[in-house]
Amino acid sequence: NSFCTLLEATMPPKQAPPPMPDPTRPPADLPAEERYDWQLTMTLARLQRLYRENIRVLEERFHYDVYKPSWFSETIVQKKPFITFLGPFSAGKSTFINYLMQSNYLLTGPQPLTDKFTVIMHGDEITQIPGRVLVADSSQPFRGLNQFGDSFIECFGGLLAPHPILKSVNLIDTPGVLEAAGDVHQRRYDYIKVCRWFIERSDLVFFLFDPTKLDA
Repeated sequence: NSFCTLLEATMPPKQAPPPMPDPTRPPADLPAEERYDWQLTMTLARLQRLYRENIRVLEERFHYDVYKPSWFSETIVQKKPFITFLGPFSAGKSTFINYLMQSNYLLTGPQPLTDKFTVIMHGDEITQIPGRVLVADSSQPFRGLNQFGDSFIECFGGLLAPHPILKSVNLIDTPGVLEAAGDVHQRRYDYIKVCRWFIERSDLVFFLFDPTKLDA
């Protein structure tokens, strides 16, 4: 005990982490139009810090994240809102996203062209990201998609694009809803459960359809 006491006395004192800025008090010289984004960023940073210093420690101690990905962890990591686009084949989902981006980032046409779930995120240049990379990245909120197996991961991917809208939101483009109940067997993963996973984590869901094909 005396040796431990002596050892502790010779060790430098632990430094407390620097205090976080008060999210309710933005810098005085910050333009008014940027104050909301600043407050949002600071609030999320404080939540992340609370999670890392208090909750994550308990998760690791009791191996919570080994058995099931942490819902709270995914929510904290997901800084940007999700907007998901659903609808039948060739209903205009990818076209609408291209319109928002003012660029043809996604393939469009009269025939079904989108055969995978694509997350469109902000990046300095246009870059394709394989689904396996996204679900393995602990800084992204997609680890929970591993539960749907390799067949789904092969139909999942990301796209980085340099558009200012993507600094605030992530867009989810989805394959078309199959028109016939028997067609569900054409997919090697549970399409309905995957859609539910994205919907439950989305802040806004658009359902697009062709008014000339309401009987489909």
